[in-house]
Amino acid sequence: IYALLILFPILLTFVFSTQDCFQAYVRFILWNPAYVHAFVQSILIGLAGSCGTILVSVPAAYVFAKVPFRERELIFYLYIIVMLMPFSVTLLPQYMTARWFGIYDSLLSLILPGIFAPMAVFLLTQIMRAFPDMYIEAARLETDSTVYILLHIILPSIKGGVICAWAISFAELWNLVAEPKVLLQTIDKFPLSVLLSQVTIGD
Repeated sequence: IYALLILFPILLTFVFSTQDCFQAYVRFILWNPAYVHAFVQSILIGLAGSCGTILVSVPAAYVFAKVPFRERELIFYLYIIVMLMPFSVTLLPQYMTARWFGIYDSLLSLILPGIFAPMAVFLLTQIMRAFPDMYIEAARLETDSTVYILLHIILPSIKGGVICAWAISFAELWNLVAEPKVLLQTIDKFPLSVLLSQVTIGD
């Protein structure tokens, strides 16, 4: 019931927008190709970055949570410090890195920082720390494969946290405004968030 209350305004908006049999959507697509192109760019950035985030964050979180090694907590605290930094502090290093790797003015300049964002690692580390070690020890009696244990024992139990981390990462990449303006030079490569931020009331 609570989910329906949250979704009701969205459903109501969609119903009102389709009273003319989707003519508004057809006109928008036909007469505003720049916005449609920017929408596709946003989808590519969001999906590539968020899926890459999960691929990187899951094994990193497992190491932080379940693999003891020296300076583990120090490195994890560094992750937290980077996560707490405002984007204005990290924007210049991102620009310099993009120039150095030769990915300036490409979608990779937005996707790669999103893949290695520390938020998902922090979130999944906290979730995996709550996962009982006894299950991992029991699985070790059957196999020595850490990958098998991670994929078949741990991930099915924390899939809710993984989905949450993916959704947060996708939302952050979808809402990028300042980063594309700094890391992209070609207007055709701007995501939808940048174009919408430039819309005025008169438009």
